[in-house]
Amino acid sequence: DSYIKYMPTEFLHKGSYTMTGNFATDSIKTISFTSVNTSSYIIVGSLYGSSTTSPGYSSQNDMIWTTFNRTSSSFKLGLREVSGNTGTLYFKYYLLKS
Repeated sequence: DSYIKYMPTEFLHKGSYTMTGNFATDSIKTISFTSVNTSSYIIVGSLYGSSTTSPGYSSQNDMIWTTFNRTSSSFKLGLREVSGNTGTLYFKYYLLKS
């Protein structure tokens, strides 16, 4: 097909979450927000570090993340950093009704 099916039609919320630590082992963070009255949404997110100079990129380019357990007022963010460096990370996200 030459078009996108099931395109989200409603913007529900946007936010950001800051975290500091060592994510060498699996870490789970709960991101809470004002209720959007549904748990049926798509999370569009961007994870990035605080450093823009060397060794910033090389110490922040190996993150693995996933989201799960969506509710009307929160979701879980699972994180793992392959290198195990400590630092500050930012997760910016948008919620779109699915």
